[in-house]
Formats: sequence, structure tokens, C-alpha cells
Amino acid sequence: MARPALKLIVADPADERFAPIVPGDLVRTGANSYPRYRVIATSGERAWIQDSQDGTDHVVPVTRCYRL
Repeated sequence: MARPALKLIVADPADERFAPIVPGDLVRTGANSYPRYRVIATSGERAWIQDSQDGTDHVVPVTRCYRL
């Protein structure tokens, strides 16, 4: 019997990496850890985030937010 070429990885819903972004979370939007943002609110596929250093607000897609 031949071995399968691909291995399926099933995500554990209890894993924090895949948990939904919720208000109060600290997130980043790029490859680096800075700048850090605090999630103010979420609505569907968008998140309202606030820069933790200077207080500026932004609305970004949730898919761009990575939990710290």
C-alpha cells in the first residue's frame, strides 16, 4: 500500500491560535510584534483597533489581525 502524499492536519477548536479575535485582545497586523493594537470592537469581518502607543484608531479586516 502506498503512503499518502499529503497529511491532513485538523485544527483543534480549543487552540488559541484559531480562536476568534474579541474585544480586549492585543493584536499585530504584520510580520513584526510592533506596533501593538488593542481590539476595541468587532463586527463581522472587520475589527476596530487602537494603537497602544499613540491611541490612533483603525478599522481593518479581521484576517489581518494576529493575536499576540
